[in-house]
Amino acid sequence: MNSKKNIKYISLVVDKVYQNNKIFSSHEATRIKYCTLKEEFLKLGYEINTHDLNENRDVEIAIYLDIPNNFLNVFNANIRNYALLIESPLSNNSNFNHTLYQYFDKIFTWSNDLIKIYQEQKKFVKINYSFDFGVYQPVNIKQKEKLCALINGNRASNAKDELYSKRVEIIRWFEEYHPNDFDLYGRSWNDTNSRYGWLNKLTSYRMVAKIYLKMRGRHFHPAYCGTVKNKISVLSKYKFSVAFENVQNASGYITEKIFDVFFSNCVPIYLGANDICEVIPKNCFIDMRDFNDYESLYFYIKNMTDDDYIQYLNHIQNFLFSAASDKFKIETFVDTVINGVLDDKKYK
Repeated sequence: MNSKKNIKYISLVVDKVYQNNKIFSSHEATRIKYCTLKEEFLKLGYEINTHDLNENRDVEIAIYLDIPNNFLNVFNANIRNYALLIESPLSNNSNFNHTLYQYFDKIFTWSNDLIKIYQEQKKFVKINYSFDFGVYQPVNIKQKEKLCALINGNRASNAKDELYSKRVEIIRWFEEYHPNDFDLYGRSWNDTNSRYGWLNKLTSYRMVAKIYLKMRGRHFHPAYCGTVKNKISVLSKYKFSVAFENVQNASGYITEKIFDVFFSNCVPIYLGANDICEVIPKNCFIDMRDFNDYESLYFYIKNMTDDDYIQYLNHIQNFLFSAASDKFKIETFVDTVINGVLDDKKYK
């Protein structure tokens, strides 16, 4: 263990919701990689904290978790600066403001397009969304209670290539044509400001909610089953799950949408990254691009034999336990960031 007096400090610049080191909470699956990053940096003599906790410390390195809108107001040119571009263009436009890249010593990004554009510059480093593969639990096919589910919050955007509207489209299609084969989970679908999710299951409440939402010009979703505490345990009861990314045609943007389904021993119906087949075998998921409409998709999954379905599960398992999936593991993410930040001889 390094003595406190020899510790060097790194600031992780984050949004307010993640400050006070909340980003390092191991209780949130999406934050485990940052917990591991903190632990591994400490072994090398670097203590990483959110920037608000390092205000009175001699900080040597700043790592920006996405580029904030007020970046030029908080930027410190006297230290080394790095960026982790995690969010898509829908959530963070600053990540794709090319005029800001000059201020960073190195930039880590999932975007294959950015890597290609700046391939002559060594400052751009490829990273992927990363996950804890230990949550994977095989499930017997007999435990599959229903055909298909979707777990996502209800969001909207007018941006090019957004997929929020495609989620709504497939939800409404199932609700109209095959309601008994589809369940919907997530926040804000039938939001009537009720604090109690279980109310959604009561017929009387659903009738009131339908009227309430209609009066406000909003759509009522009869497939809605409320929010979930454990996505994997819920999805494991279904044979298929809709896994649409937030945005399509973003090369390299492969998120937890498909991996949560993998870890649930469920088969994803995927739409998103245009180059997904270059990193995940096509036999591990159902590619929405292969179907002209939802009816043909439904016919395919509804009539799939158990043997063919098990083949999908076997392919998923083979992928998860192969070297091909290493790029999506937390260990790879952490090693890539640490090596990228500390590769300057001055910091070794």
